[in-house]
Formats: sequence, C-alpha cells, structure tokens
Amino acid sequence: MPRRTPPAIPDPAVEGDEVAILLDRLRRELVDLHAATVDLQLCLGPTLAAAAGDGAVLRAGQTLDLLTQSLDGLATFAGAASRQVSGSGRLDAAAAAATVTLDALSSRLAGRAPSRSSGRRPGDLDLF
Repeated sequence: MPRRTPPAIPDPAVEGDEVAILLDRLRRELVDLHAATVDLQLCLGPTLAAAAGDGAVLRAGQTLDLLTQSLDGLATFAGAASRQVSGSGRLDAAAAAATVTLDALSSRLAGRAPSRSSGRRPGDLDLF
C-alpha cells in the first residue's frame, strides 16, 4: 500500500512559523508510521487469524491494532496543533486532543486523567 503523505505547510524561511512547521513535519512522520503499521496488519492478518486460538498471538494482534490507532491519533493531534499554532501562534492542547478518537490517548495528550466512565468513544479498544 503506498504511503500517503499529506502536503506540508510552507518552509519556515518563507512563513517564519517554525513551531507549526515542526508539528506538521512530526504529523507527516506519524502518518508514514501509521501507514507502515496498517501494511503490517494487512500482511500479518491471515497469520494472526490462523493462530486465533493462541492467546499470546491474539494479544499481539490487539497490541499492533492499538499501536496503529495510536499513531493515527498522534498524527491527528499533531495536525490539529500545527493548524492552531499556524493560525494564532497559540496552542490549546485540550482542543487538539479532542480530535483524537482514543479516549485514553486523548486524555493523556490533554493532560487529564483518562475517563473512567462507562461511556465508550468510537475507536476505544479494550485489551484482554
């Protein structure tokens, strides 16, 4: 699967917004890592399915899925942070974290304790 690297924001020599550019570079790296883990999941899927009776293999597959989702969440957060900083020069970490679908990751990025509520958000994953 080809990697999709979204377009970059302008170079700091042109725009001078070095923090936003750094955050966007981070986002692009995370997007590439996310794509690599998606490729791994696609490649390893049949092997994991064949070994579904093995609890250790199942947990490893779930860990790979959580890694993939986390990389996507971190890329989303970095992109939101980059857009905020680029537009205003300020960062609202809670607002940027609100774009992340994994509740525990979103909470950590916002600097708050993960929610213990029974309500589930799309993308939440329980390892067992």
